[in-house]
Amino acid sequence: MDTTRCGSVPEPAGTAARRPLVRDNPAARRFEIYVGQHPAGYLRYCIKDDEIWLLETVVSRRYCVDNLVPYLVCWALDDARQRRLDVRVVSPAVRTFIAIHDVLERDGR
Repeated sequence: MDTTRCGSVPEPAGTAARRPLVRDNPAARRFEIYVGQHPAGYLRYCIKDDEIWLLETVVSRRYCVDNLVPYLVCWALDDARQRRLDVRVVSPAVRTFIAIHDVLERDGR
């Protein structure tokens, strides 16, 4: 995953087999994160006109220790940037990540 625009994301504990992979699932309107072949969580979104609304972040309790939220958030923000979408945040986890890392520009892109 390219996170250069979002900044450095710490690697989760464990081997390369546990390295997270994020995929967009447009049919379900969410970015899904996998650890190995196992689904570990998702970030639900809604796209309307030229905006993406980041609605809800869910990570399985089994993977909470792996610090996966930054991967989901960076993937979503990078995707929005590539699509030239304004970002609107509802999810508290996304809001916290953005506030801590100051990754969102003033215009929402």
